[in-house]
Amino acid sequence: MARRPHLLLSLLTASALIAGACSRGDDASEGAQTPQEPTPTTVASDATTTSTTEATTTTLQRLAPGPGGDEVGDPLFAGLGNSGYDALSYDITLNLTGEELRATTVVVLEPTVPLNEFNLDLVGMEVDRVTVNSQAANFTRTGRELVITPAANIPLGTRATVTVEYRGTPTTIEDPSGPIDLGWHTESWGTFVASEPLGGATWFPSNDHPSDKATFRITVTVPAGQVAAGPGVLIDRQDTSEASTFVWQMSDPMATYLASVVTGDFAISTSSGPDAVTIRNVLPTDDAARLLPALSSTNEMLEEFSRIFGPYPFESYGVVAIPQPLTFALENQTLSLFDTQFLTLRRRTVENVLAHELAHQWFGNHVSPAEWDEIWLNEGFASWADHYWTELDGGTTFEERAERARPLNLRPPTEVTPATMFDATVYLRGALTLEALRRTIGDGNFFQLLQAWSDTYGGSSATTEDLLDLIREREGAEAAAVVRAWAFDDIMPELPPRLG
Repeated sequence: MARRPHLLLSLLTASALIAGACSRGDDASEGAQTPQEPTPTTVASDATTTSTTEATTTTLQRLAPGPGGDEVGDPLFAGLGNSGYDALSYDITLNLTGEELRATTVVVLEPTVPLNEFNLDLVGMEVDRVTVNSQAANFTRTGRELVITPAANIPLGTRATVTVEYRGTPTTIEDPSGPIDLGWHTESWGTFVASEPLGGATWFPSNDHPSDKATFRITVTVPAGQVAAGPGVLIDRQDTSEASTFVWQMSDPMATYLASVVTGDFAISTSSGPDAVTIRNVLPTDDAARLLPALSSTNEMLEEFSRIFGPYPFESYGVVAIPQPLTFALENQTLSLFDTQFLTLRRRTVENVLAHELAHQWFGNHVSPAEWDEIWLNEGFASWADHYWTELDGGTTFEERAERARPLNLRPPTEVTPATMFDATVYLRGALTLEALRRTIGDGNFFQLLQAWSDTYGGSSATTEDLLDLIREREGAEAAAVVRAWAFDDIMPELPPRLG
């Protein structure tokens, strides 16, 4: 994601707009807005809303501990996610042809403790019915929590199929810092989703934390003449005179915050990319021919990033551009979110952010953060990639970025709160951390390390300590110490000279 620049950084480099989980602008990570804390909105069963904010932790409403807990223990967002089980798959069916969203989500889960009660995250919506293994289950709503009591206990060594039928108008979660509220957005032209970090629960019941990834099937029915696009590949489409139904399959594990849907008057263009990757871009029908050339470098980026990061981890990739101004771009899995206006900016500005969001498919999507205070593993890696691509193209060098970072006194990228998880240090010092490692061990070893990172933790989640262990194992204690200093020391180290 990349957000609009902090004033000081924009003075240092007028063209810089921060690139990251959301990204924007030429050499995007040179500038960054320091957002306010993303404050979750908890919605009780009577539809009233409350918010709770602390200096370093956002607290969602807590429940008394039970066999399945109401949180995973995230250090930034207490109350986020749920314990007691692993979600294996989500099958989400959405019908948008009426005045309200009518939906069914089927979650297949595997208990990690014997369960006689468990929670799913769900914000707002009216829940009509819950079944567990086809038997009616009791449920209650408390804040963000959908608390489910099955008719029979779920023992270890089994799997349970949980079906939730619900309806209503999805409610976004307030993010006081901007750029926009989080989750499902309903607009005059259609709908879109931007969930990082807390918004997945606004449109489907889930274990809404990146430590619990699952496969997805998303079926969306829209009025005739509209299109619905989602992650992965389109495996079915059915059209009638009144409606169209699209079925999208994400066969590789995906974190809930990366699941997305966009609906409206769009054209889907499909082509073949390197290594049999399907390239599909979703653009407003009237603007598709004008905007598509801005995405022409995708294949070249895929080839280069596959060379240095390892094979592209998913079956498809592409961009959706919505007809609404945004102040960010977002790396929704296999379908990065942009706005149409951004794609009309100068080539290097666009390519910088395209590179950033594409790199996130490896770093953040394939390898996800085990906890939200590890966000630099998303943003630092993706920012290194967009810096690398820009430098290849004759743009700003790593040395120039380090010079611009020095007077900012950037704190360690591992030192974040909900209010600072998307500010400059995560992107810029995070990227320079990796560049320091590259200059310590050399290009060949560095690229092999990135591939080993993807191979080792792809499809799951990881921590900074996991990265340090991998570096120590492959490159020795000295290389790990370089990264540890850049990641944790109060004073930012000097960027080493280039080898050779």
